[in-house]
Amino acid sequence: MPAEKPNENSSTSLTERASSGFLWLFIPNLVAKASGFIGQLILARLLAPRDFGLVALAYSIAALPKLLRDNGLLQVLIGKQEKIDRWVSAVFWFDLTAGILATVALAVAAPFCAIYFHQPQLTGLIWLVASGILINALTSVPMARLYYQLDFRKIALAGLQYNLGVLVTTVALAFLGFGAYSLLIPLPLLSAIRLIQYWRWAPSHIRWRLGLMRWGAIAKDAFPLAAGVFIFSLIAALPSIALGRIRTVAAAGIFYFGWNLSTQTLQLLSFNLMQVLLPVLTGLKDDLPRQAAAFLRVLRLVVFFTTPACAVVAVLAKPAVVMIFGPKWAVSAQVLAILSVGTPFALIGNPLVSYLQARHRYSFALYMALGMLAMAIPLTIAGAWLQGVILVAVGVVLQSVIGIPIVLYLSIRDSAAGWREVVSVFVPALPLGALAVLPIYALDSLCPELAKHNAANVLAGCAVAAIIYFGLAPLVCPAESGELWRRAVDLAGRIFKRR
Repeated sequence: MPAEKPNENSSTSLTERASSGFLWLFIPNLVAKASGFIGQLILARLLAPRDFGLVALAYSIAALPKLLRDNGLLQVLIGKQEKIDRWVSAVFWFDLTAGILATVALAVAAPFCAIYFHQPQLTGLIWLVASGILINALTSVPMARLYYQLDFRKIALAGLQYNLGVLVTTVALAFLGFGAYSLLIPLPLLSAIRLIQYWRWAPSHIRWRLGLMRWGAIAKDAFPLAAGVFIFSLIAALPSIALGRIRTVAAAGIFYFGWNLSTQTLQLLSFNLMQVLLPVLTGLKDDLPRQAAAFLRVLRLVVFFTTPACAVVAVLAKPAVVMIFGPKWAVSAQVLAILSVGTPFALIGNPLVSYLQARHRYSFALYMALGMLAMAIPLTIAGAWLQGVILVAVGVVLQSVIGIPIVLYLSIRDSAAGWREVVSVFVPALPLGALAVLPIYALDSLCPELAKHNAANVLAGCAVAAIIYFGLAPLVCPAESGELWRRAVDLAGRIFKRR
């Protein structure tokens, strides 16, 4: 017994650091996502499904060349911790070289891809994506230094400014009639502004020597990370490619619109948590039980926090999307509802990758990605061929619901954890979320007039679900409920104190 208590206290301390940093990133990004939602509302009125389909294809085609850019160097540098100054020059030149190669490869491939998909506009759209890859090739060094310093506030501020800038410029271009180009033109310009901010906040002395002797060691660590990123990018791109080729570009756009709405939660929570967890967990790489215990506590907190929103979206997506974006996006609403069922599982993906990277289990992370790809290919192609948009969405959910728990178990079983701990991540939060939305169906039956009014139906359903979920949470999930409110109050206190 005496030996367990220090581990528990250390786990609690680590979880508090992670959750505090997560909230620093969460609140500004919540504002950014809310603004982005308003922008998407406007764009949905100004643009057609085909425009979104073209953008989805451009991003999908960029998945392979981005392997050269998204090469895991940021994660490698974060893992170096106190040795970061020895590696920054070699990583900078390696990253810049990879970015140039990726940009050239994508620029050359663009006209041929446009011919393959019979969409001449794709050439210019792909070139815009390529220019963003080159700019982002210069961000790994300053971002790694900010993560090493755990300066999440500056990272959050840069992200907030970037997202708000994208919102304003994208909407302005759409008003001016730029169509699909309005979604991509702002990205390289605002990425360049964000890059300048990063280097001002976290300067590094870059030597003119390329450090070629270190490139082999960099590539050895970075290749499994880069390959894993590419595979996950390919999994995300498969629906758009399959629908665009087997069905129509408009079908790809309809799926992409619903998928983009569903990933707002993933981007806001899962990616932010990934950014926080990697530098924090790396500090415990020599103590696996403590590391695993802290990681699981954070996962339980995230699933607890996101479950009610996912449950409400799954039930009320159709009236909400039709009310907000218009009837032409009704099928996208069904995509959103289906994908929301798998969101609590999909949320585990990025934090799980951070956990494996913190333990330097790069090869295992690559095998995990390959396993998910092997599941995604037949499900996506069969869904596009047999039915189209809806069945593709079902396939995406099955990948998460089946694959993520298995990978989580395989990742933690060498740390004295097993299926019981895996189940504890999702239970009782998911059953409680299902219970919270059941009264919405009863409300529709008791008040059929309410169902005819989308706004009233959505507001009443959200209110009922929130009251039930957070009312029962202290009884059913006392640890997660208490942790969430403690962290929120602590962060609010820090913000007001600074002011």
